[in-house]
Amino acid sequence: MPCVSGCIQAAVALCVLLFLRHLSAPTEQHGDQNKRHPHPCMTSSRPSSYHTFLKRHLPQDQPDSLDQNQWQAFIAEHKFCHRPTQSFLRHEDQQQVVGVCSPDGGRTLEDNLCISGRNFTFVTVRIRKNTCEIKKLKRETKHLILACDDIDDTCRPVHFEGNPEDLKPDKNRQPPCERPRSRVSSEAELPMAGWASVLFPLSLPWLLWH
Repeated sequence: MPCVSGCIQAAVALCVLLFLRHLSAPTEQHGDQNKRHPHPCMTSSRPSSYHTFLKRHLPQDQPDSLDQNQWQAFIAEHKFCHRPTQSFLRHEDQQQVVGVCSPDGGRTLEDNLCISGRNFTFVTVRIRKNTCEIKKLKRETKHLILACDDIDDTCRPVHFEGNPEDLKPDKNRQPPCERPRSRVSSEAELPMAGWASVLFPLSLPWLLWH
Protein backbone atom coordinates (compact mmCIF):
# COMPACT_ATOMS: atom_id res chain seq x y z
CA MET A 1 0.00 0.00 0.00
CA PRO A 2 2.77 2.56 0.82
CA CYS A 3 4.18 1.96 -2.66
CA VAL A 4 0.82 2.61 -4.30
CA SER A 5 0.31 5.75 -2.25
CA GLY A 6 3.80 6.95 -3.08
CA CYS A 7 3.28 6.34 -6.80
CA ILE A 8 0.04 8.30 -6.74
CA GLN A 9 1.70 11.17 -4.91
CA ALA A 10 4.54 11.16 -7.42
CA ALA A 11 2.07 11.22 -10.32
CA VAL A 12 0.20 14.15 -8.80
CA ALA A 13 3.46 16.00 -8.16
CA LEU A 14 4.53 15.45 -11.77
CA CYS A 15 1.24 16.77 -13.09
CA VAL A 16 1.55 19.87 -10.90
CA LEU A 17 5.07 20.50 -12.19
CA LEU A 18 3.93 20.13 -15.79
CA PHE A 19 1.03 22.47 -15.09
CA LEU A 20 3.30 25.16 -13.65
CA ARG A 21 5.70 24.78 -16.56
CA HIS A 22 2.80 25.16 -18.99
CA LEU A 23 1.72 28.42 -17.34
CA SER A 24 5.22 29.87 -17.62
CA ALA A 25 5.62 28.92 -21.29
CA PRO A 26 4.43 31.15 -24.15
CA THR A 27 0.93 30.36 -25.35
CA GLU A 28 1.78 31.00 -28.97
CA GLN A 29 4.62 30.32 -31.35
CA HIS A 30 5.76 32.98 -33.75
CA GLY A 31 8.07 32.93 -36.74
CA ASP A 32 10.56 35.58 -37.70
CA GLN A 33 9.70 39.19 -38.39
CA ASN A 34 9.13 38.57 -42.11
CA LYS A 35 6.26 36.20 -41.38
CA ARG A 36 2.92 37.81 -40.70
CA HIS A 37 1.13 36.98 -37.49
CA PRO A 38 -2.56 36.02 -37.78
CA HIS A 39 -3.67 39.06 -35.78
CA PRO A 40 -2.34 42.51 -34.81
CA CYS A 41 -0.72 43.10 -31.44
CA MET A 42 0.56 39.55 -30.88
CA THR A 43 3.75 39.12 -28.87
CA SER A 44 6.83 39.62 -31.00
CA SER A 45 9.79 37.25 -30.87
CA ARG A 46 12.05 40.20 -31.71
CA PRO A 47 11.74 42.98 -29.11
CA SER A 48 14.22 45.15 -31.04
CA SER A 49 11.97 45.29 -34.13
CA TYR A 50 10.20 48.43 -32.90
CA HIS A 51 13.46 50.34 -32.48
CA THR A 52 14.58 49.10 -35.89
CA PHE A 53 11.35 50.48 -37.35
CA LEU A 54 11.98 53.90 -35.78
CA LYS A 55 15.57 53.94 -37.02
CA ARG A 56 14.59 53.02 -40.57
CA HIS A 57 11.46 55.11 -41.04
CA LEU A 58 11.52 57.99 -38.51
CA PRO A 59 15.16 59.15 -38.26
CA GLN A 60 15.47 62.55 -36.67
CA ASP A 61 18.25 63.77 -38.97
CA GLN A 62 16.54 63.08 -42.31
CA PRO A 63 16.59 65.94 -44.86
CA ASP A 64 13.69 68.39 -44.81
CA SER A 65 13.73 69.00 -48.55
CA LEU A 66 13.76 66.81 -51.64
CA ASP A 67 17.32 67.77 -52.49
CA GLN A 68 18.78 64.60 -54.00
CA ASN A 69 22.33 65.39 -52.90
CA GLN A 70 21.24 65.70 -49.26
CA TRP A 71 19.35 62.42 -49.44
CA GLN A 72 22.27 60.72 -51.16
CA ALA A 73 24.58 61.71 -48.32
CA PHE A 74 21.97 60.72 -45.74
CA ILE A 75 21.45 57.24 -47.25
CA ALA A 76 25.20 56.64 -47.45
CA GLU A 77 25.84 57.87 -43.90
CA HIS A 78 23.21 55.56 -42.42
CA LYS A 79 24.18 52.64 -44.67
CA PHE A 80 20.67 52.21 -46.03
CA CYS A 81 21.92 51.09 -49.44
CA HIS A 82 20.79 47.47 -49.02
CA ARG A 83 17.09 48.31 -49.30
CA PRO A 84 15.99 49.29 -52.84
CA THR A 85 12.79 51.05 -51.70
CA GLN A 86 12.61 53.02 -48.50
CA SER A 87 10.02 55.32 -46.94
CA PHE A 88 10.76 58.02 -44.38
CA LEU A 89 8.05 59.55 -42.22
CA ARG A 90 8.40 62.92 -40.57
CA HIS A 91 9.99 62.57 -37.14
CA GLU A 92 7.47 65.01 -35.63
CA ASP A 93 4.70 62.56 -36.58
CA GLN A 94 6.16 59.73 -34.49
CA GLN A 95 3.40 59.72 -31.86
CA GLN A 96 0.68 59.60 -34.51
CA VAL A 97 2.52 56.89 -36.47
CA VAL A 98 2.84 54.69 -33.40
CA GLY A 99 -0.83 55.35 -32.72
CA VAL A 100 -1.77 53.55 -35.94
CA CYS A 101 -1.26 50.34 -33.93
CA SER A 102 -4.21 51.17 -31.66
CA PRO A 103 -8.01 50.97 -31.87
CA ASP A 104 -8.25 54.76 -32.20
CA GLY A 105 -5.54 55.14 -34.84
CA GLY A 106 -5.95 52.21 -37.20
CA ARG A 107 -8.11 49.42 -38.58
CA THR A 108 -7.09 45.81 -39.16
CA LEU A 109 -6.38 45.25 -42.84
CA GLU A 110 -5.24 41.60 -42.84
CA ASP A 111 -3.11 39.42 -40.59
CA ASN A 112 -1.13 41.79 -38.36
CA LEU A 113 -1.29 44.67 -40.87
CA CYS A 114 -3.18 47.78 -39.79
CA ILE A 115 -4.12 50.75 -41.96
CA SER A 116 -4.13 54.25 -40.53
CA GLY A 117 -7.33 56.21 -40.10
CA ARG A 118 -5.68 59.37 -41.44
CA ASN A 119 -3.25 60.29 -44.19
CA PHE A 120 0.47 60.70 -43.55
CA THR A 121 3.07 62.50 -45.64
CA PHE A 122 6.37 60.70 -46.21
CA VAL A 123 9.30 60.54 -48.62
CA THR A 124 9.90 57.43 -50.72
CA VAL A 125 13.42 56.78 -52.01
CA ARG A 126 14.33 54.21 -54.65
CA ILE A 127 17.96 53.13 -54.74
CA ARG A 128 20.29 51.14 -56.96
CA LYS A 129 21.63 48.56 -54.54
CA ASN A 130 24.89 47.91 -56.38
CA THR A 131 25.91 51.59 -56.50
CA CYS A 132 23.74 53.09 -53.72
CA GLU A 133 22.63 55.80 -56.14
CA ILE A 134 19.17 57.31 -55.83
CA LYS A 135 16.97 56.48 -58.82
CA LYS A 136 13.83 58.24 -57.70
CA LEU A 137 12.83 60.56 -54.89
CA LYS A 138 9.27 61.68 -54.21
CA ARG A 139 6.96 62.91 -51.49
CA GLU A 140 3.72 60.98 -50.98
CA THR A 141 0.57 61.38 -48.91
CA LYS A 142 -1.30 58.15 -48.19
CA HIS A 143 -2.83 56.02 -45.48
CA LEU A 144 -0.08 54.01 -43.78
CA ILE A 145 -0.06 50.22 -43.70
CA LEU A 146 2.00 48.96 -40.77
CA ALA A 147 2.63 45.57 -39.21
CA CYS A 148 1.78 45.85 -35.51
CA ASP A 149 3.18 43.55 -32.81
CA ASP A 150 3.19 43.53 -29.02
CA ILE A 151 6.49 44.94 -27.72
CA ASP A 152 6.81 45.20 -23.92
CA ASP A 153 3.02 44.91 -23.46
CA THR A 154 2.34 47.70 -25.95
CA CYS A 155 1.21 47.30 -29.55
CA ARG A 156 3.84 49.00 -31.74
CA PRO A 157 4.73 49.22 -35.45
CA VAL A 158 7.48 46.83 -36.58
CA HIS A 159 7.25 47.01 -40.37
CA PHE A 160 6.30 49.53 -43.06
CA GLU A 161 4.21 47.96 -45.82
CA GLY A 162 3.82 49.72 -49.15
CA ASN A 163 0.43 50.99 -50.25
CA PRO A 164 0.73 51.10 -54.06
CA GLU A 165 -3.04 50.80 -54.57
CA ASP A 166 -3.68 53.76 -52.26
CA LEU A 167 -5.98 51.74 -49.99
CA LYS A 168 -8.15 53.48 -47.43
CA PRO A 169 -9.65 52.20 -44.15
CA ASP A 170 -13.19 50.90 -43.99
CA LYS A 171 -14.68 51.35 -40.53
CA ASN A 172 -17.75 49.31 -41.44
CA ARG A 173 -15.83 46.19 -42.50
CA GLN A 174 -12.45 46.42 -40.78
CA PRO A 175 -12.19 45.93 -36.99
CA PRO A 176 -10.03 48.24 -34.86
CA CYS A 177 -6.31 47.58 -34.76
CA GLU A 178 -6.05 45.45 -31.63
CA ARG A 179 -5.68 41.85 -30.59
CA PRO A 180 -9.09 40.10 -30.68
CA ARG A 181 -10.43 39.97 -27.14
CA SER A 182 -12.23 36.66 -27.68
CA ARG A 183 -8.93 35.05 -28.68
CA VAL A 184 -7.16 36.40 -25.61
CA SER A 185 -9.84 35.13 -23.21
CA SER A 186 -10.03 31.70 -24.83
CA GLU A 187 -6.26 31.31 -24.70
CA ALA A 188 -6.29 32.12 -21.00
CA GLU A 189 -9.21 29.88 -20.10
CA LEU A 190 -8.74 26.76 -22.22
CA PRO A 191 -5.34 25.71 -20.80
CA MET A 192 -6.70 26.00 -17.26
CA ALA A 193 -9.77 23.92 -18.06
CA GLY A 194 -7.73 21.33 -19.93
CA TRP A 195 -5.21 20.84 -17.14
CA ALA A 196 -7.95 20.73 -14.51
CA SER A 197 -9.60 17.84 -16.36
CA VAL A 198 -6.29 15.95 -16.22
CA LEU A 199 -5.27 16.80 -12.68
CA PHE A 200 -8.58 16.10 -10.98
CA PRO A 201 -8.95 12.41 -11.98
CA LEU A 202 -5.33 11.73 -11.08
CA SER A 203 -5.54 13.43 -7.73
CA LEU A 204 -8.93 11.96 -6.73
CA PRO A 205 -7.59 8.49 -5.71
CA TRP A 206 -4.89 10.15 -3.60
CA LEU A 207 -7.46 12.34 -1.87
CA LEU A 208 -9.78 9.35 -1.18
CA TRP A 209 -6.85 7.26 0.07
CA HIS A 210 -6.12 9.88 2.69
